[in-house]
Amino acid sequence: MCVDATAKVEGCSRREMYRRLRDVGLIHGLTSQLDPLHTQSMEYVVEDLLKALHRLESSIN
Repeated sequence: MCVDATAKVEGCSRREMYRRLRDVGLIHGLTSQLDPLHTQSMEYVVEDLLKALHRLESSIN
């Protein structure tokens, strides 16, 4: 659900978003932190994911 919502905000497919999150190591973080994620709003999670994704992608490039 997080991948879908983040992809929608970013304007890409869920497959592309999953690949991007996986490539920077955020998929592991999502799957290992499921309980704390359930205490947050979807908007907060998406905003946080996008900030982390953009920061990590820019550090790779």
